[in-house]
Amino acid sequence: MSISQALPRRVLVADDDPTVPRALTTLLGRWGYEAVPARDGAEALELLRGDNPPKVAVLDWNMPRLDGLEVCRRARQLNPLEPPYLILLTGRVGHEDLLDGLKAGADEYLPKPVDPEELRLRLSAAWRIVGLQADLSGRVRELEAAPPSREAVAEGEAVMRQAVRLSVAAFEETLAFEGLPRHLRSLLRTCRELCQETLGEGADPPA
Repeated sequence: MSISQALPRRVLVADDDPTVPRALTTLLGRWGYEAVPARDGAEALELLRGDNPPKVAVLDWNMPRLDGLEVCRRARQLNPLEPPYLILLTGRVGHEDLLDGLKAGADEYLPKPVDPEELRLRLSAAWRIVGLQADLSGRVRELEAAPPSREAVAEGEAVMRQAVRLSVAAFEETLAFEGLPRHLRSLLRTCRELCQETLGEGADPPA
């Protein structure tokens, strides 16, 4: 079983209006998710900092103590290899508001009132990305825990070195795609750098 298949399908729902978490909890249950409610931004951030944090969060923009934007900013710093997937909900529909939300670190931006079918599709896409992210993170940890890479791939092992070079090229081609989520881009860079270290080559500076 892959790491992604073992992930509990828990979704944080943060809104100071108690009717919203109640409604979303019902919908999420129908779709096979477990809702984890939070009454404000500070409580949401504490849950994201916990030992078993939800991998996806649906956050209202306007909340007491910490608003959704600030939760996004702080959540992005918690676990660079496996950050939560953040969906920001708001009644604001201006272009500048959209840009502010994305700059703060939100992965998705949905206007209120939320269309249930659109939310269901966004959550499905979010979970695919979270699963891929978890599997990649697991591979990175395996690589980091492995014996010193330069010893495993000696200069004379041409076939192995060629395989590693092909891996570097594949990572670089993937990193060239526009619109790649920032957390996946970070994971791919790490994998590329580990392969370059194996070859005894310096990594390129981050793009």
